[in-house]
Amino acid sequence: MDFVLDIYSWVGSVLGVLAAIEVWMLVVRKLFKLEKHITINRFESINKGVLFLSLILGALFFVVMICQLRSQPVIEQYVFYNRILGKYYWAYIIMLSGKLVFPQLYWFKTLRGNLYVTFVVAVLINLDIGVWIERFIILASS
Repeated sequence: MDFVLDIYSWVGSVLGVLAAIEVWMLVVRKLFKLEKHITINRFESINKGVLFLSLILGALFFVVMICQLRSQPVIEQYVFYNRILGKYYWAYIIMLSGKLVFPQLYWFKTLRGNLYVTFVVAVLINLDIGVWIERFIILASS
């Protein structure tokens, strides 16, 4: 179980870093007029990586969920149910949508190449919804 959580942390961190890189690339591209050098193809490639990491993260969420539901210690099951059905269920839904649902927009080539969609999804992954709400859930519901 610790191995799965280590991979989960690593994948989540890389996903957040890719989203932050995209935001900065978009800002630098616009400020310094680097449209010839930072092309839409580069953003499409990064968005494919974001989509891939989001799918891996979804599979790891599922593995962690199954492990917590099948675990012997009652406290593990209580913490899991408290996160999903407890007082902070809304934060869990927001976290899952930020890390798993919004990156699924990149399945469509038109959205993957749209820089406005890229910016919005990167902000939703990184700043509020994906990364920081997860820390809140871990601290508040445990």
